[in-house]
Amino acid sequence: MKSPSQWNDILIQCQVRPVTAARWAEVFSATILSDTFSRDDELDDFLGQFLHESIMLEGMEESLNYTVDALLGMFGRHRITEEEARKYGRTATQKANQPAIANCLYGGSWGKKHLGNTEAGDGWKYRGRGGGVTGRTNYGKVGQVLGIDLVNNPDMLAQPEWALKSFIAWWEGNI
Repeated sequence: MKSPSQWNDILIQCQVRPVTAARWAEVFSATILSDTFSRDDELDDFLGQFLHESIMLEGMEESLNYTVDALLGMFGRHRITEEEARKYGRTATQKANQPAIANCLYGGSWGKKHLGNTEAGDGWKYRGRGGGVTGRTNYGKVGQVLGIDLVNNPDMLAQPEWALKSFIAWWEGNI
């Protein structure tokens, strides 16, 4: 078990901004214990992946700040139409409408089938948080593992404690 000051040093060595490392050090110390991982050699790989997914601990919520071209290039027309991409995507004169993008990408019949998003607005409500949990069904599964109600409180997954715990649960194959 590492102390908060040890975690602070580790995170800074990993290129996490010092102010961010200080904010997260206590969470890492309280959450990552000697028996957290099933293998002793997992911590480095886990940390690298979590730092990548969380943009060096700066973002616990998925950015949907896509340009029109990115939307058209990255997603199939069964997820977002060209008209929707042009209407909601970022341009030189328009900000991305991130809630509308999320509802296109993660809603509709695709979102219902693959993510359990059954209600209007579920795409945005259950967008990627906590290192990559996306969709009503997955929020429910993660919440069960963590013993919290994420379906009714999805913003909890953007909080450091729950983001880290959810990623550990995913990493260890508990979800």
